[in-house]
Amino acid sequence: SPDSVFVKKDSITKLQDEIRQDLGTPEAQKFGSPRTFRQQFFGTQKAADVRSDVDNRPCIRRAVHPTGPFRQRWDIVMSVLILYTSVVLPVRLAFEDDITVNVFFVISFLIDLVFMMDVVINFRTALVRRSDDTLIKDWKSIAKRYLRTWFFVDFISSIPFDMILFVVEVSDESEGDNIAIIRGAKVLKIVRLVRLLKLARLARLFHIQGRWQNNFKVDVAILRIIKLVSLLLLFTHWNGCLWYLVAKLEDFRPGTWVAAIEVEVYDELPTGGYNYTIVPLQDAESVRQYLISIYMSLSLMLTMGLYASFSPSTYGELIFTMMSMLLGASFYATFVGLISSLIVSLDPSRAKYTQELDNLHSYMRYRRLPPDMQERATTYFEHRWSKRRVFDEDSILRSLSGPLRKEMMMHICESVVKKVPFFQESEPGFVRTIVSYLRHNYVGPGDMVMNYYEKGDEMFFIGSGQVEVVLPNG
Repeated sequence: SPDSVFVKKDSITKLQDEIRQDLGTPEAQKFGSPRTFRQQFFGTQKAADVRSDVDNRPCIRRAVHPTGPFRQRWDIVMSVLILYTSVVLPVRLAFEDDITVNVFFVISFLIDLVFMMDVVINFRTALVRRSDDTLIKDWKSIAKRYLRTWFFVDFISSIPFDMILFVVEVSDESEGDNIAIIRGAKVLKIVRLVRLLKLARLARLFHIQGRWQNNFKVDVAILRIIKLVSLLLLFTHWNGCLWYLVAKLEDFRPGTWVAAIEVEVYDELPTGGYNYTIVPLQDAESVRQYLISIYMSLSLMLTMGLYASFSPSTYGELIFTMMSMLLGASFYATFVGLISSLIVSLDPSRAKYTQELDNLHSYMRYRRLPPDMQERATTYFEHRWSKRRVFDEDSILRSLSGPLRKEMMMHICESVVKKVPFFQESEPGFVRTIVSYLRHNYVGPGDMVMNYYEKGDEMFFIGSGQVEVVLPNG
């Protein structure tokens, strides 16, 4: 049951002009031996393309290659810092009473410095002209493009709000009377919300992920599911933190949901055993505050499980509850619909295979074919699906440009090119053109590949398996 690769005779007549063109191109002439030929087609050509665009100017004037090693490592660093900010910032905003100099404060300040460096690096990152895939290294063109796109988001999210608010709070405490301090503290609670602007940089993370997507050896549908689940978890996290922050901005006054909840706090006694007291939620440990906030957030988002014991009473809670219910219901419906469609699209060839196999069985029953022939046809179809996944390969290849189609076929037929002496002894341009006309074909056990008395119009190269040659004289 060999896997064959064949070329039809009528296709061979179309090769002459292409072979002459390929043999006359500088690309074909630079291959000196079969060894360099294989290295060229099956080596690291992409790395060579990147190196060919290296900027040799002095470091201070050098443009950063948009797909170079430095930019890739920098994008990884920025992705980690953006994720950290997206998770930690809402927690600090909701559950920290004051801005104090602690580990999170120092980390936040260092991240702000890195974000500032990112703005500078973006001003020096070369652009790719889409029309001809060439690099634009002129700093004026780069700056003009950056100012029109991501500069505002990057600049706002790079401002060290923690440091500014800390300095303002310290100066307010050292100056003025107690009434001014109290009023200033209430104003600062609202002003601190400006730190949420740092979350705008999350959009850059999606932009970076889009650039990486082609490099991931993972199905696109799986990446979409991972992205959607991550967004759902992040949205739940944000909603829980903001739900607690609403009550905090209202000073946990009676009527807020936090003031209405009491929790048990257990303390271990020196003599053994435990002592527990009932305290308001705002006086409990931060972990319990966060978990209860997440529970309330999920109850609002999923519109269930909350109304028997709680109803919003303040204006802030009413507004936030309505927004959470609308956004949560929309997000939940979108999530369920997308998950259903993505699960189906994880293996589109399987759905097509099932449909075509059903059509084959219906056709064979309609034609009343003998059982052994039906079994052979089913075996052939199953093997073809396992090898080609029922893709319309001809249609896909026809949709590509000529050079790209040849390059892709060279990769697909790599094993045949390497082990067929006919290809090893031929010119590279000739091989490229011949390979672009090769098509995969499966021949099942017992099938006749070619009859001695038939007119041959195909050339076969055996990729795998064995064939038996039977001469007319036996």
